[in-house]
Amino acid sequence: MSSQYRDLKLTMLSLRNANPEGFENFLNRLNDYTMDALKALSEATNDTVLNQQGRCQQLRALLRMFVECDKPDQPTPQ
Repeated sequence: MSSQYRDLKLTMLSLRNANPEGFENFLNRLNDYTMDALKALSEATNDTVLNQQGRCQQLRALLRMFVECDKPDQPTPQ
């Protein structure tokens, strides 16, 4: 796991601990934004579907990382 990923996770954990209510509001807004992106993916045209799919994958990965910022890192599968 990269040190940048680990650093970002630690920053998110610090923010969550400093302001749990604000962090929860942030997660709710990010979740809404992610759901909007998923809806846009379902309506994407053939020429935009791959870009929209990549956007959704990024948003879901970020959301997962923020939600699980207090969980230990999983080993990378071999």
